[in-house]
Amino acid sequence: MSVPIDDHDEWWNDIDEAILGCLAKHGTMSPGELARYVDVPESAVTSLLCLLASTGRVRICLVEHVQSGARNGWERVA
Repeated sequence: MSVPIDDHDEWWNDIDEAILGCLAKHGTMSPGELARYVDVPESAVTSLLCLLASTGRVRICLVEHVQSGARNGWERVA
């Protein structure tokens, strides 16, 4: 069964608003922290943050370089 377009758009808007609400309440947060608050995968939050940044609703100001080998397959590079 497919979800009607209007319901689908509303679902995405609800997640956008949840992300923006978390940032307003808690300040700067990582995509992982936001993912736990809104209960969606971190990769989805990362994609949504890029969309929100492209419309000027959030600002992405830090990026960290990683290399393979840590607990989750990545580790920080000093």
